[in-house]
Amino acid sequence: TSITTGATTNVSGILLAPTISISKNQVKKGDTVIISGYSAPSSNIIISIKSNKESFLKTTSDSNGLYSYILDTASLSVGSYTIKSQVSTASQLVSPYSNNIAFNVNIVDSNTLKSNSAIGSSSLIA
Repeated sequence: TSITTGATTNVSGILLAPTISISKNQVKKGDTVIISGYSAPSSNIIISIKSNKESFLKTTSDSNGLYSYILDTASLSVGSYTIKSQVSTASQLVSPYSNNIAFNVNIVDSNTLKSNSAIGSSSLIA
């Protein structure tokens, strides 16, 4: 096998996993978190949210590949969750899942948790 200098090689049929980020890792039940990332432009994004069971959310990426989903945590139970995302294109390509990101839904906001842990109180955690 040899490589020709200045040649262009086109590769197709490959779809990379989307990136994913979350606006908060600690959230009070009922507050919102923003799940966002980049993927193939104008594609379907599937977001997996998992605790004891797995649920799926759908959104689309814009013409630049940016996607964003505002998650209302009112329907989630208090506890720990992981999220990940996957993309599918109009040409039926499906990516692997992104990395997992963890977040927690609490009965109090993260500032209350921080201030109470700083003074040694553990009475808010059931």
